[in-house]
Amino acid sequence: MSTEPTPYRYRVAEAVRYEFAADESLLAATRFSLPHFTTRVDPDGKESNRLRDMPLVQRFMLVVRPPPRPVPGFPVSWDMVAALTERRVVLWKPRRGTHHPGQLLGALALSDLRDASLQTVRDAHGHTLAAKFIPRHGPLVMLDVVAGFRADSEHFMDQLGDQLQRRDGHLS
Repeated sequence: MSTEPTPYRYRVAEAVRYEFAADESLLAATRFSLPHFTTRVDPDGKESNRLRDMPLVQRFMLVVRPPPRPVPGFPVSWDMVAALTERRVVLWKPRRGTHHPGQLLGALALSDLRDASLQTVRDAHGHTLAAKFIPRHGPLVMLDVVAGFRADSEHFMDQLGDQLQRRDGHLS
């Protein structure tokens, strides 16, 4: 007897209750990464994690690499837990070996975000599922969807799009 897994946003909500203001609620949560931990998508939409396909030495080199270069106005890490509220996107590093949020990286106010979308992007190894963030001030940011979080990422980006439309007055 198989049961539906608990949506990731509920697992994150328990771990980060302390982070949100009393009038803020968690709308969605997912996992993103900077390139190297990419999720490949085949023509049938099936996803796989490229990290698992790498030789052990290459995987080790990715784990011990230096922190990523900062992106002006957007908190980043190689691997991130993202949460969406009515006012902002909050990002954490995951706790080592888990999917739970750990160290807070920072937040991006929705007012600082012009647009966001989920896209299938061609890369050297086929296609990658990526989240595209366009800040009002700063460079475009592309984050890869982590394997196993496709449904959560689709929900996250749908909710983010709804919040951006509400902010811009397109929805009541």
